[in-house]
Amino acid sequence: MKSVTPRRIGSWILVLFLLTMSLFAIWKVVNSPTEQKVDSTVENALTQINSENIARTKAVAMAEKFTIDYYSYSEGQDDSYISSLKSVYADGVTVTPPTANCSCNFASAINVSVDGQNVDVDVLARVTIVGKDKTTTQYLTLRVPMRADDDGNVAVVANPFTIATPNSSSKIETVMTTQSTNADDADAEAISTLVDNYFTAYYSGKSSELEYYVTQNYGQPLTLGKSIAVTDVDERIFIDGEGWLVECYVKINDNGLEETEHCFLTVVKGAENRYYVDSLSTH
Repeated sequence: MKSVTPRRIGSWILVLFLLTMSLFAIWKVVNSPTEQKVDSTVENALTQINSENIARTKAVAMAEKFTIDYYSYSEGQDDSYISSLKSVYADGVTVTPPTANCSCNFASAINVSVDGQNVDVDVLARVTIVGKDKTTTQYLTLRVPMRADDDGNVAVVANPFTIATPNSSSKIETVMTTQSTNADDADAEAISTLVDNYFTAYYSGKSSELEYYVTQNYGQPLTLGKSIAVTDVDERIFIDGEGWLVECYVKINDNGLEETEHCFLTVVKGAENRYYVDSLSTH
């Protein structure tokens, strides 16, 4: 007689398989997303998106106004200055004023980065710094660190700091090559060389070096003398009467901090066909 044991084992395996499949099917039905669950998920996602958009909008507006207020500083008025900024700072953050008298009349957000509740707004600002010997105006790219709550309200969580100018989204239209308008090629080449030498002396040289490149009309040839490295100079040269007007974008590296400064030089030709800087202007 043949044994029935293999048949019984096969039957039990089939029963277990069918039972397992049935239980799995029941589990899928019970745990399948209901319409209510789907609606809830979509609503949560939309709420998150809306909160982020609100945070972005509020952060941009606040960062631009904050930058102008922050760089509108006069020594001796620290109490009123700090008090006026406290309303936009998060609790517990110490307001540190700039190190010199300054003013700001232009600030525009060029980038916004949202990471959860952290919002960083990069702002391009035109800042005038009043020093003991001279006043300088420069474009700075600043980062304003902020934080948003669940309702999209934002607050400044740290003092702004200078960052490298991004390669894109900049509101400054930089000129990547020397350009001239109605200027002779020989004049343009000589003026470009003069401008490079002038800024090298201006940022890291001595007054005696700068004096070599300027006219008597220029005034006292003061330099910054801070060993600031000039990494690139882009210029546009225009004929201006008997001389030339040169619009310059100067990229500098100040102890690791990269900035781009925008200024204008008037250039004239003197004796022996030499070219000189007659004046420097920031607007």
